[in-house]
Amino acid sequence: MIFRCVSFSFDDKHYGLHLDDVVHIIRFEQVLPVPGTPELVEGVLNLRGEVVPVINLRWVLGLKEAGSRRRQRVIIIRREGRMIGLLVDSVREIKVDEADYQPEGKHPGLSDEAVLAVLGIVKWQQETLIILDIFKLLASLAEGAAPVQAQSRGEAE
Repeated sequence: MIFRCVSFSFDDKHYGLHLDDVVHIIRFEQVLPVPGTPELVEGVLNLRGEVVPVINLRWVLGLKEAGSRRRQRVIIIRREGRMIGLLVDSVREIKVDEADYQPEGKHPGLSDEAVLAVLGIVKWQQETLIILDIFKLLASLAEGAAPVQAQSRGEAE
């Protein structure tokens, strides 16, 4: 059986989300910063009259910041009527054969929160994709499991 997912990348690391979780993919452009929000929140954007918080997945996954933001995209997901934007470096839709899907596995270099949200690994062409349960990852962050280095925006350093 074939399933479709959205693949996104950071440097040489590749991740995926089930396409069913994705509402839109847009170019990263005007995001309004919100003072007092955690570092992982890039800000908010207006998408057809709805205010959408944008979360930097690099930060959530424990990766270094990108040098250039020219090609970055925002993956818009929806759960229980609420949209959330996920800032990623690049994005593409792919089709994966379930035979290539392996649940669980080792995931060196991921934050503890991200490891808990891994559904499995997919070998696709020359890449290894880590398939995430993005809602489980975001829920763990909301419960206070955010990385220790988090500071609120607008705080003095």
